[in-house]
Amino acid sequence: MLKRQECRAPARIAFEDSVKMFPLPPGRVFWIRHRGAGLDTLGRMMNVQSVDSGGVADMVVARTEWVEFRQSRIHGMGGYARKLIPKDTYVIEYVGEKISKAESERRCEADNRYIFSYDDNHDLDGSVEWNVARWINHSCEANCEAIDDEGRIWIAALRDIQPGEELTFNYGYDLDCYENHPCRCGSTRCVGYIVAEEYHDRVRARQAGPTESNRSVANPGS
Repeated sequence: MLKRQECRAPARIAFEDSVKMFPLPPGRVFWIRHRGAGLDTLGRMMNVQSVDSGGVADMVVARTEWVEFRQSRIHGMGGYARKLIPKDTYVIEYVGEKISKAESERRCEADNRYIFSYDDNHDLDGSVEWNVARWINHSCEANCEAIDDEGRIWIAALRDIQPGEELTFNYGYDLDCYENHPCRCGSTRCVGYIVAEEYHDRVRARQAGPTESNRSVANPGS
C-alpha cells in the first residue's frame, strides 16, 4: 500500500507561509523538470500554470488540467477540481526525489512531511517546487487514492469529483503514535486522526473506551 511517511508531529502551516515556502513563478505556463545532483530523482515533465491572483485569501497559486491549488478548508493549501473529474482519472502525479530509506529517516527527523513510501529500498521526497501534488490533503473519507503505475505514483479519483470539490486521499499512516497526527478533514466519518482506513475501527474503539463486558472482566468484584 502506498502511503505518506508519518514523521514527527506535523506543525500547522498557515496558507500564507506555505506559499512563501514553495513559491512558483507567477503568470505563465511552464514545463518543469528537475535536474538536481546527488541521488536519483523522479522529476517528470509537468504542465503547471502558476497564477498571481492578488489577495492571499483567494489566491490560486498553481493549476493543472484537472486541479487548482488554493487555500484549503482542511489545512494550509489544497487542491480543488477545476471541472468534473471522472472516476479512475489519473489526476496528478506525485513526483520528487528518490532517496534511500536511511536518508528518508534522516529527513523525517528534520520534520520533512512530504515523503512518500516508495518501495522496499527507497522513498520519494515530494518537498520540491515542481511537486504541487504535495498540497493535496488527507481525509478520512477520501475521494482519491495514491496508486503505483509502473513505478510512478499517481493521485487517482476514487469516484466522480464535482467542480470546486477539494481533492483528498488517505495518507495511510500506521497506528504508531497516531495521537501525534490529528485530522481536521471535517468528514462525518472522521476518526480524529490521520490513520489508514484499515485502522479506523480500532481508533474508534479506543476512543469509545472499554466496553461494559471488558470492565466486568477487569473488575470482577465490582
